[in-house]
Amino acid sequence: MKALVEETGRAAKALGTIQYGPTEAEQASLAFRRSCSIGKDLQAGATLTPENLRIIRPGHGVPPRDYDQLLGMRVNRELRMGTAMRWEYVG
Repeated sequence: MKALVEETGRAAKALGTIQYGPTEAEQASLAFRRSCSIGKDLQAGATLTPENLRIIRPGHGVPPRDYDQLLGMRVNRELRMGTAMRWEYVG
């Protein structure tokens, strides 16, 4: 019985704890992730399409998981090619 209790405790420690979001060690590498970026110069009111919205590095903009959600939205200001996409630029 003692061995069962010890092994159960060891198994619980091996599972660890759940942590959401980047760890402290990952903070420095966040810039190397990809993000959505403007692929062509856009005028205010232009619609985001696959031709003018790219997924590139560095990761300073909207994450790639939101790419499909951005398509079809209109930008609310003039944006230059290479600008990291932000949610405040649409709407």
